[in-house]
Formats: sequence, C-alpha cells, structure tokens
Amino acid sequence: MHHRLLHRLCAEPAFTAGIAPSSRDGEGVAASAYTTTSKDASANGDLTHVAAGGDVVPSDGAAAANGEHLPHHQRHHHHHHHGLCHHPHSCISNTVRGFLRSFAMGYGLRVVLALLSGIFARGLYKKPKRLFEAAFLSPDVVRFGVFLGSYTAGMKGINCLMRYIRKTEDGLNSIVAGFLAGTSLVFFRSNELALYLLVRALESAFNAAHKRGLVPSYAHGDSVLFAIATSIMFYAYAWEQDTLRPSYRKFINKVSGGRDYDREAMGAVLTEKLQARDAARRRRLGLPAPAPQTK
Repeated sequence: MHHRLLHRLCAEPAFTAGIAPSSRDGEGVAASAYTTTSKDASANGDLTHVAAGGDVVPSDGAAAANGEHLPHHQRHHHHHHHGLCHHPHSCISNTVRGFLRSFAMGYGLRVVLALLSGIFARGLYKKPKRLFEAAFLSPDVVRFGVFLGSYTAGMKGINCLMRYIRKTEDGLNSIVAGFLAGTSLVFFRSNELALYLLVRALESAFNAAHKRGLVPSYAHGDSVLFAIATSIMFYAYAWEQDTLRPSYRKFINKVSGGRDYDREAMGAVLTEKLQARDAARRRRLGLPAPAPQTK
C-alpha cells in the first residue's frame, strides 16, 4: 500500500525531489531512492524516477509519451485530446458533458418558470395534467434547453477542432467557434436575446479598443448614449409606432400615462398649425392669401 502511495507521489508533476526514510544507523538514504532524474531524459522532456529497487519508473512526461504506467482513465484521455486542450477529459467527452450540463440548466430553468407561471398566473394548479404538459413537455421549454446545450457544446467542440486543425491557440479559434456556436439560436428564436448579446458585444469591443488606445473614454458617455437612444425611441413612439413592439409601446404608455398616437390625426393637427402660421406671416408682410387647392 505504501509502495502504491509513493508511486503516485512520484507520478505527480510537481514531485521532483524527496528523501526516503532514514536507516536505523542514522545514515539517510540517498535521495536517489525515489528522486533520481535522468538528465538525458530531462533534455528530451521525459523525466524518469529510479525506484528503490533500481527499477526505472517513468514520470508523467515519459508515461504520457508512451501511454504506459498511467491509470486506465489517464491513458484514455491522453489518446483522445491534444496538448493544446487543458480539459481533463477527451475533447468529445468534454463537448458532450458541456451539452448535457447546459441543456439541464436551460431546461430546468424554463420548467421552473413555466411551473410558476402556470400556478400563479394561469391557475393551472387545478389541472395537474395541463400544468405538467405546459411545464415539462412544452416545445419552447425543450427548445431553450437544446439551444443552450448546443451553444455551449459548439463553443467547446469547435474550439477544440480549431486547435487540432491549426495546431495553435489564438483569438481566431474563439472567433470562429463563437460565430458557429451562435447559429444555435435557430433552435430558440429570440430577438431580445440577440439584441442583448449585441449590446454586450459592442460594449466588449469598445472596452478592447479603449484598452489598446484606439478610442478615447468619456466620463458621461453613458448619458450621451442614453440620450441618443431616447431620441430615436421617442420619435418612433410619436411618429412610427408600428416600428415598436406592442408590448414596449404599452409599457411606455403605462409608465408615461399616455396613449397610442393616431399618426393621421397628429398629421392633420400639424398641417393646420403650419397653415395658420403661414397665413399670419402673409398678413404681416401684406402678401395675398394662397389660392385654395383643388383636388
């Protein structure tokens, strides 16, 4: 048992030196009992330890090179992912695990929300069968889980694939993996989610450009952005209400205490005011009134 423990200690990458128990006559056993390292092997990146009996025991480096003297699960992982990947499992296993974990999280979250909505908002607690179907079997609930699982698995799997193909690790791998993983939104169409991520992406892009000195920083930049956005939204609310989501238009009406505008009525009022102003200007300048328009 102790031999196994020492063998495991020797297999640790951080284990490079140690002293075996001293003999009864007080002379310490040389450190070479479990710590002798071959300089030639070190030059090649393969470390070997000489056991007490004189047997050469490969360390992690040498064992990883030939897959020997390692536990079964370590040999399995060694043969299924390359050195640029740092996850403990194989690339395929890591991708599948990512999908299952994210699917469970997304599906579980939507189930909880559907249960709460069904019980408190829709009163389905009196109809357990409909509540179960709405919470656990709803297509939207399943699609959200599939979307989140595919999104995570795509990031992990494609990133590993790019490392394997290009034999390097850089930002291009992440860009390609992120783009392809983003197509998983086809499983759960959501404009709100896409716009939210777009805003976060623009924020990250600005911060990255600022860090590199490409764009300056402004103390009240958030106020300027909010003012620009408000001007656009107010124009749309007053003159292009069909471009706003009905739910957002109702929210503005509720918050401001207003109501939906009739664009034709507003146009008629504005035309009347402009005509009155033009008539007053003509009278002040002594100009004749314009001839009435005939249809």
